[in-house]
Amino acid sequence: MAIQYCNYDIKGTLGVVGTATIGGALNVTEYIFRSGQGSNYHRFLASRQIFVVGNATSIDLNNGVSTFGATGGATTLQGTSLTLDASADISLDAGGSDINLKVAGTNFGRFTKSGDNFHITATRQDGDIKFFGNDGGTSITALTLDMSEGGNATFTGNVTATNILTVAGAATGNPYLQFTQGGSQKAYVQYVDTGNDFVLQSDG
Repeated sequence: MAIQYCNYDIKGTLGVVGTATIGGALNVTEYIFRSGQGSNYHRFLASRQIFVVGNATSIDLNNGVSTFGATGGATTLQGTSLTLDASADISLDAGGSDINLKVAGTNFGRFTKSGDNFHITATRQDGDIKFFGNDGGTSITALTLDMSEGGNATFTGNVTATNILTVAGAATGNPYLQFTQGGSQKAYVQYVDTGNDFVLQSDG
C-alpha cells in the first residue's frame, strides 16, 4: 500500500503494513515505528517530546531539558567526534562517585568523590600526571608528578612559598634539602637525627 502526496489529519489510529510516502503534512499526537513483531520500536509523543527505543532507552526533550536514559543498562553516544556546547554550564553528575577517562575502552584516569575529598587518579601503572601551559607562546610542562618514583614532583619554574616551607622526613632519620645542577648534587642542608646536628655541605 502507498499513500502519497496528501494532507492527513488523523484522530484515531493508522496502521501501515506496507510503505507510506507523505509529501504534505501529517498531524498526529503520537506515532510508533515498529520493526517486525519484536519489542524494539521508536515512539514520539508530541505532548511530551519523548523518543522511546525499545522498552528501555528513552530521549526526553521535555521543557528544554534533554535526558538520555536506559533502565538496566548503559547509554552510549558514538561518533568520530562529540561536542558538548552549552550557553551556560556543563555538569557531570555520577551517582557512583567516579568519572572515568578512557581511550579505546582502556581506562587511563579517574575523577572520584571520596567523602568530602576530590581524588584525581592516573590509573595506568607508573603513568605520570603532568600539568602543561603556555608561557608567552611556548608550550611548557609546569609540573610533573612521577608515579614511578612514589609521586616525586618536578617543577619547571620556581617554587614560591608565601609562608613556611617544610622538609619532612620520617619519625627517625636525617631529612635534607638538596641543591643540584645539571642533575648532579652541588650542596645540601641536612638535619642529623643523632646528636641533633644541622649540617651545611657544599660539594664544590
